[in-house]
Amino acid sequence: MVADDLLSEEDVSMSKAFFVKGYLGCGKGMITTISCRCCCCLSTNIALVVWIVLLAGGKVSPWKVQPPRLRLSFQDLLQSNSSHLLLDSEDDLEFQSLLVDEKRAWLMAGAKDHIFLLHLNRPNKDPQKESGLPAMQLVTQSIHSGRGKCPYSPHELFTGLIIDGEFYSGTSVDFMGSSAALFRTRLDRSDQNYIRTESNQDYWLNEPVFIGAYAIPDTYNRDDDKVYFFFRETAVEAGQWERRRIHARVARVCKNDAGGKRSLINRWSTFLKARLVCSVPSLQGTETHFDQLEDVFLLHTRNAQNPLVYGLFTVSSGIFSGSAVCVYSLAAIRAAFNGPFAHKEGLDYQWVEYKGRIPYPRPGTCPSATYEPLLQSTKDFPDDVISFMRTHHLMWEPIYPLHWKPVLIKVNVPFQIQQLLVDRVETEAGPIDVLFLGTDKGKLLKVGIAGVGSQDTQEISLEEISISKMPSAILDMQFSLKRQEVFVSSTNGLVQLPLHRCELYGKGCADCCLARDPYCTWDGKACRAYQLTKKRRVQCQNVLKANPVSQCQDSEKGMSKAEEKVIFGVQNNSTFLECFAQSPQTRIRWLLQRSNTAILEEIESIGRFSVLGQGLLISQLAQEDAGTYQCQGIEYSLVKTLAYYSLRIFGHQAMEALTSKRREETGSHHSAISRSDLRLQYKGYSWALGTPGTSLDEFCNVLQQRKRRRQKTWNPKWQQHPLESKKGRVRRQPGTL
Repeated sequence: MVADDLLSEEDVSMSKAFFVKGYLGCGKGMITTISCRCCCCLSTNIALVVWIVLLAGGKVSPWKVQPPRLRLSFQDLLQSNSSHLLLDSEDDLEFQSLLVDEKRAWLMAGAKDHIFLLHLNRPNKDPQKESGLPAMQLVTQSIHSGRGKCPYSPHELFTGLIIDGEFYSGTSVDFMGSSAALFRTRLDRSDQNYIRTESNQDYWLNEPVFIGAYAIPDTYNRDDDKVYFFFRETAVEAGQWERRRIHARVARVCKNDAGGKRSLINRWSTFLKARLVCSVPSLQGTETHFDQLEDVFLLHTRNAQNPLVYGLFTVSSGIFSGSAVCVYSLAAIRAAFNGPFAHKEGLDYQWVEYKGRIPYPRPGTCPSATYEPLLQSTKDFPDDVISFMRTHHLMWEPIYPLHWKPVLIKVNVPFQIQQLLVDRVETEAGPIDVLFLGTDKGKLLKVGIAGVGSQDTQEISLEEISISKMPSAILDMQFSLKRQEVFVSSTNGLVQLPLHRCELYGKGCADCCLARDPYCTWDGKACRAYQLTKKRRVQCQNVLKANPVSQCQDSEKGMSKAEEKVIFGVQNNSTFLECFAQSPQTRIRWLLQRSNTAILEEIESIGRFSVLGQGLLISQLAQEDAGTYQCQGIEYSLVKTLAYYSLRIFGHQAMEALTSKRREETGSHHSAISRSDLRLQYKGYSWALGTPGTSLDEFCNVLQQRKRRRQKTWNPKWQQHPLESKKGRVRRQPGTL
């Protein structure tokens, strides 16, 4: 079905497509890639040893999970006025596909049995009634078979790419989804003019799951252009006893591939594939592999022929689970395709490097004037080239990422990353690649990676945002770099977010510098987006050397000073001193200056002191605990006092005398407050932890039991009396209705 009434006649050189649940809308515009979204197991003993070694002495710094600078719940996100909830559904519409039209400021969202068209300049308007556009009417000009273009089931993963009216797709071809292939078809014809991979041949494709497809120029001659497919599959070269059978792949074909003349008719004659490796090397030479490819993003550079390929990988086993991001250069990918071929002599033989004669022109070469002017088409290839291509698709050498290691690792976290977007930001410290990562729990992570092209990369954890009320997987994400926004869709809704929320980091220069967000800078008055500030001289744009002490002359400005609070405690009871840090990255330190000394001592979680995330808990107060308590937040070289407490301790005799005097003054005949009653202090903390051997968990259990007892004995105010309820009953006599 073609929606021509929504599209103009501009940009006739290339085409773009939009898929949703089997529906197809085609127009004319820029090249657009669409993709929808077997675990490897490790030998238990060996892998566990390797894992411990990696954690202890590996060279990769991101093993330690860094907390984000800013963490927002869905409610906090809406209250911050930094987002727009474009679509919200309680019917699980599953907004699986997004397509952004920067020129028209349109966003097309594909969901279950629906296609939504939103006007981005008025995001709060009803897209069907108040967007200024009529409700979409799909005009059927021609009907073509969807076979070879998209799967039968909307839950199967596939990828597609339209270039010059030709559609490159990776999809299943049968109703059961058991057979898959890479196709090239034409959308404007109904004939059988197609090219595909061979069916029922495991060494071509073996249970593939397609992730993405991209057209990348190889040389300045357009006849050398190739299409790259990224997918994962069951590896045919894996040994019989090897448990790691899923491999990530990259395959390529020539755009001008026309198949063979006498063999490989209507089949790819330039199809090659190689393995993508994303692993963590150790000093002992072993590797921990992330083999399950989840998403791919192509980051364009100044050289259109050499973009960077970002790959998102996951792994899950009984030992550990996690995600990793690896970066590959096109030079490394081309080197693998120009390297040796993998070869297997027969069923009972192992895969080895091919040492025989390679025919000319080299298999996988596109017919063009660059290499052989006499070859005008793949149908002109010699028979030995076509015969070689029937059985030699796999390259021998795998493709390793830059510097042989991931740039980001998230291990043993309560989520799995499934979506990936990358934006490069130029700063004083050099280019910073900002990763937007979507998880299966409805969280959007924002992480900066500095020094991607160098040996030592640095991770900057910036944000963790919940984009839905209930945890639901993020299904798709798309950039609008012109508007500096990202659109995130999930099962229950669609959210529009800016790439930066500089104002939420804090009101002072120090807070802005400590955030180290490459989008943000301090302009002298507030933390603003670097592109929006009109001042030439700004502070904190060098995120790698963000030192607020040296970069912020007014580092104390905007920082609220803590006021001293006087707290009274009773001997042998407990007390709790609250202290909250503005950022999860802030390290909390407690200092105590006792009443009888001028020395400041640091408090640690030992004995009667418990340093918690929300404050300091002191059990069984003693007279020597009296003094001044300081809660300090430490980040890099900046130390900020968050709370002051002056704790004064009363003995039981003094407290009983005070209550007796007060009782005499008021004339109360109530007995003096007992010692046990005095122990019921700050929200019950003293009752629980004032007793030796009583833990916080036991205290929570006691509170739960009290709550249950109150619920059992509680009589609702408006509950009907049992006798009245009996009077209101109408008894039915036998034989009556």
